[in-house]
Amino acid sequence: ADDQWVSMFLEENNRRLSSTLALLMSLLDSMKIPYIRPTSGMFIVLDLREFMEGESWEHERLLFDKIVSKCQLLLTPGRDFSFQVPGFFRATYAHVHPETLVTAFHRLRQSFLTN
Repeated sequence: ADDQWVSMFLEENNRRLSSTLALLMSLLDSMKIPYIRPTSGMFIVLDLREFMEGESWEHERLLFDKIVSKCQLLLTPGRDFSFQVPGFFRATYAHVHPETLVTAFHRLRQSFLTN
């Protein structure tokens, strides 16, 4: 019984992760925001360098602060993951309701793409 439940759970979890990832990539494509397509896991790396006012780690931190305050969206700066270039951010798409994902990235669009 446990093996059957675990199998069902993993299948449903994979379906939901795949569906949410497809939605997120569609949103990013429509916003023309570059990203690194994940091959597994529950994270996607966004290239937000075009929204930085400079090319330093400090500029990455300033963008992070703006995204949190203006969009109420929490993306993890690349520096926290030892990225070599400022401006990349990691987003989690696991356990995010599709409507929440759409709302979050529409806030990003309104704050950074329409100004």
